[in-house]
Amino acid sequence: MITAAADSQFLAATIHARPAKTDRGAAPLRGGMRLNTAVTAAACLLGHCLYAWAACRGAIHQIVAFWLCLELAFFIWTCWRYRIINQLVDFRYEPARVAEVKRRFLRLDKCIPLEGCLTGWFLGSPIEAIRRGNVEDFVAYGFYSRYMHELPPNLQDATADFVQAIEQKWDRQLPEGRNPDVKFMAHVWEDLRVLPKPLALHVGCEIISLLGHAVLRFMGFRMENCQGFTYWIRQPGREASPTPSEERPLTPSQSQGGTPSVSPMDSPSVSARSSADEEVDFSQLSRSADLLRMRTRSGDLFRTRSIIHRRGDSFSSLRSDENAGDLEDTEQRPLFFMHGVGLGLIPYLGLVQQILWACPDRPMILLEVPHVSLRLQLRAMSVDDVAHAAAQILWRHSYQEACFVAHSYGTFCASRICQLHRSLVHSMVLIDPVCFLTCYPQLLYNFVYKVPLLSECLGSVAGILGAARFLFSRDLIISETFCRKFQWHELMLWPEDMPQHALVCLSHNDDLVPSAMVRKHISDAHPTASVMYHPTAGHGGFLVDFPWQQQMVQGIKQLAELPEEGLATLMEATSAKLDGKPSAGSAGLSRAHSIHRAGSGLRRQYSFRGVRTQASLISRAAAFAQSG
Repeated sequence: MITAAADSQFLAATIHARPAKTDRGAAPLRGGMRLNTAVTAAACLLGHCLYAWAACRGAIHQIVAFWLCLELAFFIWTCWRYRIINQLVDFRYEPARVAEVKRRFLRLDKCIPLEGCLTGWFLGSPIEAIRRGNVEDFVAYGFYSRYMHELPPNLQDATADFVQAIEQKWDRQLPEGRNPDVKFMAHVWEDLRVLPKPLALHVGCEIISLLGHAVLRFMGFRMENCQGFTYWIRQPGREASPTPSEERPLTPSQSQGGTPSVSPMDSPSVSARSSADEEVDFSQLSRSADLLRMRTRSGDLFRTRSIIHRRGDSFSSLRSDENAGDLEDTEQRPLFFMHGVGLGLIPYLGLVQQILWACPDRPMILLEVPHVSLRLQLRAMSVDDVAHAAAQILWRHSYQEACFVAHSYGTFCASRICQLHRSLVHSMVLIDPVCFLTCYPQLLYNFVYKVPLLSECLGSVAGILGAARFLFSRDLIISETFCRKFQWHELMLWPEDMPQHALVCLSHNDDLVPSAMVRKHISDAHPTASVMYHPTAGHGGFLVDFPWQQQMVQGIKQLAELPEEGLATLMEATSAKLDGKPSAGSAGLSRAHSIHRAGSGLRRQYSFRGVRTQASLISRAAAFAQSG
């Protein structure tokens, strides 16, 4: 009923031009150009009059007039940039990925209420007014960025079948036809919602950022750059390299020492729009199996990783680096932190300090994402750019894996890292995870569409934070990030793609994350993950709740310190199997580790089902190599 065949035919027939939707956006764009021209002329005239007035006054007046002229020039430049950034973006999707997301969505019937979901996406319209044709238009928009009538007949049938499957799964019949008065949220088609901000605000954010940099240097971090991103790294006990190498490691075919050395940037990992249905390059798998068998017979298997790893529906390349050796023998795995929308790393300095107190000897990496930090930027970068930069940072400093800690927008980046560079993820801590259930309208409406009332903003601390978030969401670059570089089904993190070691921190009053649904979603699909649930906090509330922060830090510390016993047992068992000898450790592959933290009431269980899958793949690789 839901197949990738129709999607494949549609993708082959599509071109980059999008005539129907481009026509929808052409008229506002032409109107915006005329408005920008008028605003520019008025601003130039006002600046000339202002400068002429200041010329007859003192130095202070001239300085004020000069700054106001700068503000006018910045406003004109912002209007010009808006005209460029506001243009519609053409999205292309991998058919297999779309088909897989459809299959997974149908498993959410016990988690997401259909009535609340549709009512939210259709801007509060009653469920009785939403007809099957409206839902088909919405599904076509969500997966293909088209209206239903713009799709070819075969894909129209596939979309109609999917809507019918939704009706059957949720046991609800939608009325026939299409209601022209019902509209759904289509933020990638609509004009960007932007409030012009003065240059002084951006300059102030840059100054605050510099002060934060000074604090980070005092904490022992040093600043480095990678692929256009700034990151801060602290490595206790390791001397800082003066100029980190940017050279990519050799591929297995180029390696001279017999040990494969694959860079995350060169690995056959999941592409930006790939899925579990992608075919494996068996020629490379054969070479990898030969290397694996050679290392096994030489008794040094524990320093070699398999080339292909599968966990759920994600494929990624595992790096192998004999020079790095065992991570446990040389240096502790690092903590890798990614922040959310706001002022960059500044709001998290207290959390960082608590982590340093709890883990003084553990390396730590803080990645700055300027396009969500109200910094002066020309264009926003994609989440995939952040994920690739994180992988390159770990490779640059010879880390095989890391414990990723992410908040809010950072959880989108963590989600893509899980999909693109799964082998780098040892464990994961997701705080206020907006990456879960992005198919539910709560995140999009409250961040992009909702305008807070003045009474709500002044009534409480949460209201003030909500007003600040509204100002952030109306920034030009942040708006581009969420309305022009946002593909919900790629950024959504499914429990099948999460690592075995995971901690999810939720807040009951989070207006961006449907916390109750996410908790049920995780408990149903990922029983080995832990969930911390704050009964009263909202989005970002942990930043001002220091006792809760301390509990989170303890959870982060325990995850980062988890040993690789499962992997070691797997390698021993696989080595014995390939050599034809019994292994004493093979009987313990199904062993599960339980960690209970006194006083918190949190029980965590970790199993090695993903490791057993890796053992099967290693055995298949070796068998394929022997048969070839």
